[in-house]
Amino acid sequence: MGEVKKVTMSVGGLFVILFGSVCAGCFGMEDMVGQSGPGLTLLMILVVPCIWAVPIALSCAEMGATLPVQGGYYIWIKTALGPFWGYCAGFWRTWIWYLNEGILLVLSMEYVASFFNLSKIGYMIVVGIILGGVAYVNIVGVTAVKWVSVGFLVLIMVPFGLVCIFGLGHLNFNPIEPFFNPSNSNANNIAYAIVLGVWMYGAFEGPASYAGEVKDFQKIFPKALAVTVLAMTLTYFLPMLIGLSAVGQWEIWGLSGGDHAITAVELAKAVGGNALGMAMLISAMCSNIIQVNDNMAATVRIPAIISQDGLAPGFFQKLSKKHRTPVVSIVFTCVLAFALLLFNQISEAGFAALIEFQTFVFFATYIMLMVAMIALRIKQPDLERPYRVPLPTWGLICYAIPVILICFYCIIFCSHAAALGAVIFGLGAPISYFIFKKIYGGVDGPNAVEHYEFGDIDDSM
Repeated sequence: MGEVKKVTMSVGGLFVILFGSVCAGCFGMEDMVGQSGPGLTLLMILVVPCIWAVPIALSCAEMGATLPVQGGYYIWIKTALGPFWGYCAGFWRTWIWYLNEGILLVLSMEYVASFFNLSKIGYMIVVGIILGGVAYVNIVGVTAVKWVSVGFLVLIMVPFGLVCIFGLGHLNFNPIEPFFNPSNSNANNIAYAIVLGVWMYGAFEGPASYAGEVKDFQKIFPKALAVTVLAMTLTYFLPMLIGLSAVGQWEIWGLSGGDHAITAVELAKAVGGNALGMAMLISAMCSNIIQVNDNMAATVRIPAIISQDGLAPGFFQKLSKKHRTPVVSIVFTCVLAFALLLFNQISEAGFAALIEFQTFVFFATYIMLMVAMIALRIKQPDLERPYRVPLPTWGLICYAIPVILICFYCIIFCSHAAALGAVIFGLGAPISYFIFKKIYGGVDGPNAVEHYEFGDIDDSM
């Protein structure tokens, strides 16, 4: 069987995929304004990268450079903490992104359906076309994912740039007043802002799942992460600052603002007229589609690698003969996303609860990431690390404490129902681990492999 196809990619190319999967425009921050207050929103856009995004990105940079293999995050945790915790981390990360694909499709289709006034049948046809296109791009490989991301990001970012330019002529309000939403306690305002901020600044580990398909991944990944964090911060901060200064009315920003809610689309209309509003509407559609596309590339490899370890059904290992990509896993993801879309009706309250639920699961995966990096430093101090967080091991422990404290603060002050749902969901990992280990043999079974290149997977498709 042939070896995995490796592609040459620049720092800029990997940045495009990273940025497309974790940001893709300033959509979503509007809800933080209405829920937590304009001043706190602007502050959190600057603070969350320092206390959350930078530590997580640095951890991903070290682990991705140290273990640049297929399966990324799953292999990191498995190597540092053992097969059980590796499987749990892979399970949580994969299934939460399956859910996220459905949510992103729902958000995208809200714009599409309202714009074209689609019937239910038309709605399903458009969804099928979108998922078919996303599946095809992912089957072709990461180079195709990159070029699609480039095209979509141009459509997404140009309207935001125009909002910033036109908005400068409408600066009539103080963007930081009031600082907090007076309708909520300050503790709840901060907790919600952090939860949404964590959701907006996340998934930096995604491209590491196809590290085995990118030449010199360990060299370009840390640089791409650094550029991505900076670009995300500017993309969130500038439109929010200028938008709040131009239109005010902070209390009706976001999904909960009622019939006259101020979203990115309404903001664009206010500062640039209907033409810019239409451009922003197209941008919103493209934003969710590009995130589905890029996050699928990051998700579908993990089940194939877990299957290699004898902890998931073998069909996940089936590859495209031509492109050497996990075609069955891609199709499975699309079918599941389609099913979630059909059964998922997201209300305003439901959307907030889903964000909190997802974020609580992310908390577990990111705490595990920090613990794994520290454990690997202790267990294998001489392991080659092309990029190393410039801290001693005791410094890493101190550096991980704020991330862990943030997680517990949000769990205490946010929706306990969402937290309970996350706990129930989390139990699926250990339960399924022992079931699949019994059925497929686990990492010690005869079907497990010692390394993680797709070239050794069944290529019968």
